[in-house]
Amino acid sequence: MTMNFYADEELVGAALIGATDLEARAIVERLLGAAGIDYFIEGSVVYSVQVHPPDLARAREILRSSSELKDHWIQFPVE
Repeated sequence: MTMNFYADEELVGAALIGATDLEARAIVERLLGAAGIDYFIEGSVVYSVQVHPPDLARAREILRSSSELKDHWIQFPVE
């Protein structure tokens, strides 16, 4: 989900991607959507990929292990 359906719910940052990298955003959306993980992406220069706390570890593992994201700038916040 890229719309703010979760404004009143607790979300945590799973990753950061560059806002100008539309390909990375599309990959993140596809990977998390395929895994059934609800997400929210927001930002201006850098986008924060946010998920519900119970999905955090799984979301990070999916994104970290993606060969499609290896050539894109993506950072994972320190826990």
